Amino acid sequence: GRMRPYDLLGFSILVPPLADFSFPSGHTSSSFAAATAIYAMNRKWGIVAYVFAVLMGISRLYLGVHFPTDVLAGAVIGFVMARLTLWILGKINASFQFQNR
Repeated sequence: GRMRPYDLLGFSILVPPLADFSFPSGHTSSSFAAATAIYAMNRKWGIVAYVFAVLMGISRLYLGVHFPTDVLAGAVIGFVMARLTLWILGKINASFQFQNR
């Protein structure tokens, strides 16, 4: 339940004020999860997606809507959740392939 930087420091921002809490950055989390999934399918496009994910995190800092730790936590959460999902899907896929033999 951490306040957003613009609320805490009292400066105006370029976007409309948000009503929810700052931690973690949902935009960064989503973009890192998507980049991780794309990287798992195609490394070249995955690297491009990671560049965009990093830029998304930087934009959250630039706009003053998140602290650096919010963005870092969002990136870690997005990456870990995507890797976990890919691992689970791999196990399910292997199970179905074993059953269909």
